[in-house]
Amino acid sequence: MMFLHHAVHYFDVQIYSSRSGQPGGIQAMRDWLDYHLAVFYDCSFGGAPADFDKHDETLAAISFPTSKPAAFVTIDDRALCFTGNWADFYPQDLLEFKPWNKRSPSPGSTISVNRNASLIRRIRTALTLIFAPRKAPGAVQPS
Repeated sequence: MMFLHHAVHYFDVQIYSSRSGQPGGIQAMRDWLDYHLAVFYDCSFGGAPADFDKHDETLAAISFPTSKPAAFVTIDDRALCFTGNWADFYPQDLLEFKPWNKRSPSPGSTISVNRNASLIRRIRTALTLIFAPRKAPGAVQPS
């Protein structure tokens, strides 16, 4: 959540998933994000009004498109970066691809995955974050 707290100030953050076009998919993602932002900002009973404002501001800054939008940067759990060289992608090698949650943690990694986690908890990791730079007032965007 700390990442999103900062990212919304620099980027137009859009969350897109294969579930985005399914009935209830976007609402389920929004509900999950709403709950976890509330925990992050400590919006428990008696929380400070500023915490609720930060929660609402962050949630309002994130959109949920129903089709994959164009992006400046995409963070995806099942993507490979294309460098312009198709020789980097041998079909035999692609068959050995493992997403982050199926690999052994790298040294220094703080990521851990509970393989027995509920389906809903595992689904939340299967999404794509789409970023476009936020336009500063009066700024000209590069083409």
